[in-house]
Amino acid sequence: MLKAKQLCDLAKADPTAFWKRYRKRAEGVNGITSEAFRDGFQQLLQPQVASTTTRAVTGASIQAQVVSFPPNGINCKQLNVDITLVEVQQAFKKLKRHKAAGIDGIKPEFLLDAAVALQQPLLIAFNKILHEGYCESLSIGIIHALYKGGDCSQFDNYRGITVGPVLAKVFAMILESRISQGGDQ
Repeated sequence: MLKAKQLCDLAKADPTAFWKRYRKRAEGVNGITSEAFRDGFQQLLQPQVASTTTRAVTGASIQAQVVSFPPNGINCKQLNVDITLVEVQQAFKKLKRHKAAGIDGIKPEFLLDAAVALQQPLLIAFNKILHEGYCESLSIGIIHALYKGGDCSQFDNYRGITVGPVLAKVFAMILESRISQGGDQ
């Protein structure tokens, strides 16, 4: 607990020194550098190129699955209807406290604690996004490597989770709710 307070104090007093100490601490734990994690996750994100729709994998063949969009029964026009205040309120009810903040630094607690003041401005912003396009900044996430087990110095023993902006999560919850209800709003 004392180390955490010291790191917080250092972050306020000298952010550059804080990040140097934080990165040094994080890299020393398992022997894998930040660059190695970045390179490993970039390799995982590279699209798999296949010359045909069927590939042989350990003696078996896997047929490529074609997914149509929109899924059966979904009316795309209904997805593009203006978002309502009720939908924003329902999405806020699904938010959970004590979750990590995205690159924007906004935690779900901030939205929940300021729900009354923020819901109307977010409704306006979400409708603008819906009609004019998704903001690139809402698409940026931070990948955290979580240790699964085994040799902690091997990249394959980690899995990555991406933490995105909570505002993007709220927007996605609204659209997901419309899709799961079959677009019947």
